[in-house]
Amino acid sequence: MRCVVSALETRSASQHLVEIAKDGTFKDPVSLASWDPSPYLTDRRGLRLVEELARRVKTACKGVTIDAVAITIPGTVEGNSVVSGSSRLGIHDSIDFTAELHTCGLPPSYVFHDAECLALGEARHGMHKDLPSLAPHKENFAYVLIDEGIGCSLFLDGRVHRGAGVAGHLGRLVVQPNGLYNPTFSSRGPLEVFSSRPWISHNIVAEYLSEKDKREMGSNISDTFRTAVAAAATGDWHGLTVNHIADGMRSRDPIVISVLQDAAQYLSIAINAIITIVNPPTIILGGSMIQDLPDFAESVLSTSRRHAWAGSWNETDIRIASLGRNGQVLGAVELIRSVVNT
Repeated sequence: MRCVVSALETRSASQHLVEIAKDGTFKDPVSLASWDPSPYLTDRRGLRLVEELARRVKTACKGVTIDAVAITIPGTVEGNSVVSGSSRLGIHDSIDFTAELHTCGLPPSYVFHDAECLALGEARHGMHKDLPSLAPHKENFAYVLIDEGIGCSLFLDGRVHRGAGVAGHLGRLVVQPNGLYNPTFSSRGPLEVFSSRPWISHNIVAEYLSEKDKREMGSNISDTFRTAVAAAATGDWHGLTVNHIADGMRSRDPIVISVLQDAAQYLSIAINAIITIVNPPTIILGGSMIQDLPDFAESVLSTSRRHAWAGSWNETDIRIASLGRNGQVLGAVELIRSVVNT
């Protein structure tokens, strides 16, 4: 079976070609193209995004027979076809991706949640794959994604656990009940506004504006970082990249340190909720905030340990993901071969 895997995010999308043999084996996916989907995130149902996705798949695979398409995205996915919402992709009304892509002339298409794909890709192909709790098709672990959003995927006996349908939307966990109401999440103080990359960028800009007229107290300041923050303050507050934040961390800029200390504190509440309630044998922490920021993972882990109950903490092995976004594509391949008769 020849399959195209398309991984979608707010400002980045990639397409990969993979051939799955009849015995289910496959080689590493071949990268076809990457593109910026942000200009197509303009309608509530995501129809422009779907149409552009279909056009790009056809262009990239011209002259090649494709048997199936796998799409991996952030948001709420029902079954393997309907996306009922994705705030990061601007989708607010339910849309049947499978039906719309069929109308656009694509072969059978399947939609998978990005955290589930990242989790499964990491479990079966990452550096920790030899852990007993990650034995293929018998996986028992939790994957926590700390990136453009906050997500979590729970695997029990090799099957993803969705509960009544949306288990794992960790970014919606309210960690500051008396916080300001946030219209994006329709709640007060959800985890995502403290610990996801866009909101960390937003909070750094807010801290900068509250501090910029005060005399510094002998701390190291990176001119490159402060220039980037000042530019964000005049436009897109969410626009600071992970690389900008990492630059501020390396110089120990106080506005970065204070914001990330808060982020680690709130993340520790969420991680300890998973450990205490579910007590999985393994938790894998992934995403750009964990893998690309100096010392942030250590801060999250040390804060989590400080607040944990020993009875559950001592029974949980916490690891750092190794594959990055490549795990998302590998996980999507694992999932599509499980739903398509190869």
